[in-house]
Amino acid sequence: MRCKLLILSALTAILTVLPADARRFSFGVEGSSSYNFASYNNTAYRTDVGYRVYDKAVHREIHPIGEVLAMATANINPFWRISMLSGYSGLEPGLRTVPIELRAMYVFANMTPSGGGFFFQAGAGTAIPLEKPFRAGALVRGGFGYSFAVTTTTHINFGFTYRLIYYKPNIYDPDTEEIVPKNNVMRADRFVSAFCFSLAIEI
Repeated sequence: MRCKLLILSALTAILTVLPADARRFSFGVEGSSSYNFASYNNTAYRTDVGYRVYDKAVHREIHPIGEVLAMATANINPFWRISMLSGYSGLEPGLRTVPIELRAMYVFANMTPSGGGFFFQAGAGTAIPLEKPFRAGALVRGGFGYSFAVTTTTHINFGFTYRLIYYKPNIYDPDTEEIVPKNNVMRADRFVSAFCFSLAIEI
């Protein structure tokens, strides 16, 4: 609930600063191919007999993950855009989420109807799980790309970003291969890093 209130407050603030003669909104879809290249686990739990088990580990392996997002964008001026995105995203093999992200884009050129330019973008949000192995997590991303006009009302954006997702996974007891009960879990943190290549169409 608190996250929703913050998002609504941010959108309200955006609308109050938009110029009256601007094309206030655009809509589009973004598809991306993400490559998880590193993850970090920090877990701690108590066994049934009272022992404490601690584990910190970094894993480096490549996992390709897909993502499809719908977007609604508030065009503040020719340089700044604020977008709300949501859709379907893989997190890791076998884990799927519905991300909700607020993203800002700054274009290093005046985005005239027939022009384009390089841009920087950064975003933050949450990842709602579609499976039960983990609870909702947090995500941040940042990167750059190029936007160019196809028509006077349509732009295509190519992007390259770094994405970091944090969530709390289940912990499995290596002896029994069963999930450790929540009452025995002292810490369960996992960070997943990925590079994302995206293609977006805005109208």
